[in-house]
Order: sequence, then structure tokens, then C-alpha cells
Amino acid sequence: MKPHLMDIRINTKLPKIPPVLPVYLVRAVSLEERQQAIGLFRELLKLDKLVMIDSEDSLYYQGSDGEIQFFRASGSIWADTARADEKYPDECRPWKVMEVKDKNDPENSNLVLVKAEEKRLAKQSEQLFKEAGLLSAEAFFSGVTLDQVAKLDEKGKQTERAVGEANARFLYRLDGIEVDGPGAKTYAFYNPGKNSHQFTGAYHAWRPVKDKRKVKMEKIEEILDQTLMQDPELKMYGTCGSAISIQKVDLCYWALQPDVNQDYIFPTLRVEGNVVYENSSKEPEGFEFSRYYNAVAPQEYARSQIYAHYLVERSV
Repeated sequence: MKPHLMDIRINTKLPKIPPVLPVYLVRAVSLEERQQAIGLFRELLKLDKLVMIDSEDSLYYQGSDGEIQFFRASGSIWADTARADEKYPDECRPWKVMEVKDKNDPENSNLVLVKAEEKRLAKQSEQLFKEAGLLSAEAFFSGVTLDQVAKLDEKGKQTERAVGEANARFLYRLDGIEVDGPGAKTYAFYNPGKNSHQFTGAYHAWRPVKDKRKVKMEKIEEILDQTLMQDPELKMYGTCGSAISIQKVDLCYWALQPDVNQDYIFPTLRVEGNVVYENSSKEPEGFEFSRYYNAVAPQEYARSQIYAHYLVERSV
């Protein structure tokens, strides 16, 4: 029997879906356009005697001290140095940190940069990406994350907490709506330094917007009925009697991974929830999930003369 929306418990306020939304036409950046960033990263990371290797989806500039990867399908870049750890005996880094509660797990906490240090790193990374020609108008600074490091004794018990490499993160928005996915991230990695922090690598994935077209949107209940309610795995658990609940639903855009051709950045629903197995009421067992669904029906794309294989499937 086909499940209906009432079979899933909605524990969150559903987003309002505008009657019309733009789909953004994007383009891949050429190797020539990326030479400014490649040259800058090569200089800062001190990557000498690089050898170019031509693979199916990327160009690799490789050497004994690190590499730079250029993704043809999008113009994205990954740069890394093999010397990031040479000044340190282990993964720990002497950042100035403070302890804060984990938003996703209130019973635990994380070590984060003090505000002055985060502001300093934000400014340094912004200047870096501007000089590299990688910071577009759609990007915004999203904060700094630190690798969380734990020291254990011989019995596996934690004896000390510390932090490792820092990641200054820039994410993207289109007309106020967040763009999610592996193709919408710009990261700079650092070790702590005295006058300026030591740049150790970067990841940039973003396809520039060249135009947009409007598509008609369904109501949120109709979108969920055609996506979430048709999810094969969730339908299987529902048929078996498991309890399914939704904790969060967001409207966002989706950018595909950098090694895939993408002409359109399109609206999606980001759904977070959990499944509790049948007969597990005494000690509930199950799993949490986070999934993305195409928020536009294929026929609406066709009416707007928008065609792509990744727009046909309702699951992303």
C-alpha cells in the first residue's frame, strides 16, 4: 500500500515555497581562467618541479612536495602540500581556542578559535581568494572549523583534547537561498603562524552564474508526496512498521560534485529525520538520515525548456 504524508511524523515547521523560483544557468571555468589561482597556490605552497598528468576528468600538477588538481567539468581546484606536518610531532596545533557546546549534540562540546583569531583568519583567507580570483559575489564567510584531536592512553581512554588544522570556510547563496552540495564550497586550510597563518591547502568549487530561468513550483505538501513519500528505502521501513519522523526541512539549491558537468543549479529540499525500528520501544534502535530531493517536477523543467539528466530524478 502506498504510504501517505500522515504516515510520517513531521516535527518541524515546513518551509514556504514561492510559486516561482529561478533555476540558475552556470558554466565551467577554463584552465586559462584558473592560471591565476594555480600560480598563486603553487607559489604559496612552494610547489616546485611539478609534472602535469592528464587524466579523464582532471589535470594534476604533481610533485614530491604536493599537488594541484584542476577539474575540467567545473573549473574547480584542489591544492595541497605534503609539508603541512613537518614542523609538528603529531596532529595537534597550538591555536588559541575556547570550549563551546556542540549545537548538534548539547551533551558534548568542541574547541573553537577565539573570536579575535577567527576574525584574523577570515580576513587572511578572504584576501587569499580575492588575489586568486576565486571569490564571487555569491560567496559568504561561514566560519572556521578546527580538526578535533583526542589523545588516548593505552586503554583507549581520552586523556587530553586538542585541535589540529584550521579550515576557513566560504559557502554560497543565490538570492538569499543557500546553495548546498560539493560544488558550492571554498575552503582554505591553515596551520597557526605568528604574523600570518601558514597556508597549507585549498579547495574551491563553484560554477559562475551566467543566466537564470523561472520554473513553477508545487506546494510543499505536493513536493514531499512526490519525493520523500516515494523514497524506496523509507517506504520499505514504513511497510515493515518502523516509525519515521522528520526533524527538519529546508529549501536550498544544489551544486553537483566538481568532476560532473552541470549546466543548472536547481532547487532542492534538504530533509533530516530518523527511523526507529519496529519492536524497539524499550531500547529504541534505528538511524538518522539526511537526504536531498529535487523540488521541481520534471514536466515543469520541460515547460521552461530546461533539460538535464540530473533533473529527471527526484532524489539527488
